Amino acid sequence: MTARLTLIAQGATLATRRAAFPADEALFSAPILSPLPAHGALALASPRQAAVQTAQALGLGATIDPLL
Repeated sequence: MTARLTLIAQGATLATRRAAFPADEALFSAPILSPLPAHGALALASPRQAAVQTAQALGLGATIDPLL
């Protein structure tokens, strides 16, 4: 059995655009993304706003994991 791990970075926030340390903030602008196929995939997201918004924009239906 082969497992596949895909890591996705969150979209840009105002702080990351300024090269500053980010707080828990929303994405800088609404992402224009196509949903990813999630053929039986398990999707996890950090509880930070930008990570949750990125997962939603990709249509992942991610479970929030506070340990991320």
